[in-house]
Amino acid sequence: MDSSCLRDKLAALEEKDRSQRLSIFQELILKRYGFILNACVSYKDENIYYVHLSGGMLVYIISDVYNVHRNRRSMRVATNGTTDSQLSPLDCGFYWCWNFCLGKKWRSSQTGEEKYQDIMLADFRAFCANDKNRLLNFWNEANEIANIKMTENQQQKEQYGDN
Repeated sequence: MDSSCLRDKLAALEEKDRSQRLSIFQELILKRYGFILNACVSYKDENIYYVHLSGGMLVYIISDVYNVHRNRRSMRVATNGTTDSQLSPLDCGFYWCWNFCLGKKWRSSQTGEEKYQDIMLADFRAFCANDKNRLLNFWNEANEIANIKMTENQQQKEQYGDN
């Protein structure tokens, strides 16, 4: 996910809230694209696996907040088109995969076809790359929802005595 377009928006937040805000935003993006959480309610701290309503696609959120291996930060090479490159932390994004366990019996012509899944992935990639400012516009729309969710999370922490 190209979070560089959100740099100004994130700079306005306190540092401790930035990664949480990005994770909430990632959840909202997945919800927008028809993904639902694939986890048991008792495992609230691992809200990272999502399945598409069609059953044909799976997504794993890359995030400092939800990543089980967050103490071992992943690194990637970020290039700017020149021969110079620098290491930068992989803070947020998505791992996308096809659900090959979904048999033909459960696929429909409208949602289970590979062509549909390819179109969906192409649009998702364009959205996450801020094509036509869609990512930034969605941030602005979702900001109020994120504020509400962060307030709820803080209230839960206070209620249960977690820090």
